[in-house]
Amino acid sequence: PTSTTIALGGDKLVKAVHTQVVSDIRAGWSASWKDRKMQSAYFGELSNTNNDEMASMLIEIAFHDLKADTDALKEVTFRRLYARAIYKGISKYFADLAGKAAVYLPEPPTGITARGSGGGQVTLTWTAPGSGGVLGHAATSYRVYRGTQGYAFDNGTDSGGKTTLTLKGLNSGVIHYLRVAATNAGGESLPSPTLAVKLSTGGGKVPGLLVTAAPRAAADMNPRITYTKLGKVDRLFVERINSGDYLVPHGRALAGAKLTSFDACSGDAVESGAMNPGGYKLVIWQGGRGTAGARGISAKASAALDKAAKAGASIIISGARVARTLGGAGATSADKAFLSQTLGASHGASTSLYTGASATTTGALAGVQAWTLGTLTAGPYEVGIPDVIKASGGGALAANYQAGMGAVTQRRASGGPCGVLMGFPLEGVLPSTRQGQILSRLVTYCLPTAPPADGAPQPDGPRLDGSVSEPDAGRKDGAGPAPDGNKPL
Repeated sequence: PTSTTIALGGDKLVKAVHTQVVSDIRAGWSASWKDRKMQSAYFGELSNTNNDEMASMLIEIAFHDLKADTDALKEVTFRRLYARAIYKGISKYFADLAGKAAVYLPEPPTGITARGSGGGQVTLTWTAPGSGGVLGHAATSYRVYRGTQGYAFDNGTDSGGKTTLTLKGLNSGVIHYLRVAATNAGGESLPSPTLAVKLSTGGGKVPGLLVTAAPRAAADMNPRITYTKLGKVDRLFVERINSGDYLVPHGRALAGAKLTSFDACSGDAVESGAMNPGGYKLVIWQGGRGTAGARGISAKASAALDKAAKAGASIIISGARVARTLGGAGATSADKAFLSQTLGASHGASTSLYTGASATTTGALAGVQAWTLGTLTAGPYEVGIPDVIKASGGGALAANYQAGMGAVTQRRASGGPCGVLMGFPLEGVLPSTRQGQILSRLVTYCLPTAPPADGAPQPDGPRLDGSVSEPDAGRKDGAGPAPDGNKPL
């Protein structure tokens, strides 16, 4: 480095970032990742002639002519890993200048739950995120954001360091969208997945539960666009890979359904036991394009849903990888039994790019007009190859793809709950108005008798939420002021 570079601190900046990037990539991606060392050369954008005011550097993370490098660059997890490492290195550089210890912003919280408790209140709980190593530092508090539009939120309410918060004074009968971010002295994390809840107008039990369970973000989900001179190119648009807000279209689709109120949670909350789906009359599971390891649904989640169904809950699942997970290669006998005996389906094939579906004339969706599935240019993302499913275990087909291949199955136990499986993600249905028509019909099928009015006495026997008539155990609520703007937008 030149004397000017040293005077500006460029050598210290480069060392801080280089050390962090190499350390984190080796720890979080590949222990054999090659360290190409720090270099000093004449670069116009960094030369003393053009820049004599601040420390600067150029970073070359990977190379397009090395397959291992390009494969890594296509992965969201790798790009997040090195972006975080660069940020941490820069933060350390400035912290060293100030003579302080660096504090790195935390990771997003996990295991989010949102439960309506009547009287315009909703209580959220979550799990503190991991910290240390390649991650950020521990969270010291959290902010809960709320909105009624789905993609715009208020300024947030601080939880006071707790992993729970009760929002008060919210409008009942309105769908509220919620998300949580972790905070510390280093800043604020990315937000959690967005939840959608509808508050009851009284103190009755909540009949519905919405679950967002599609955290997967992998290279095979990248939009692959064909260019005249380049051929097929992976575009790395994160919002077209996994935006984390897929309960927003689910909430909007339920606006006209006869589901008086519903709670919500993330899929990992079900897996950990923080949310019991067996406490509800109807569970709607958003499976999107799957979970980690290319599974459409985790083993813990399917076991929890199977238990809920046996306790009397109706189950509606949508997702492009659920049937192949529960009925394809590697599926356990328990997986196949849940697929057949609860959802009325078996796995057919998942090899063709079906672009739409239409309702059968006798199923729960009869009368709903045909729909298409998301593409590179339409919808939230390209749905790709959906699951083909067959009726099994007393189930029946409610919709087919082209050439009569099964798209939706329905099954109702004698005098009991129902099971529905869509071989595609509901949020990928176009036009978006069709999502509401599909979900409303399925809710009607699963709840043929409308739930009693909120707060109304319930008959003897099983309650709407499937629980026994015991006092509510109560929740440890964190107090918080009501956010501004409680009226629907």
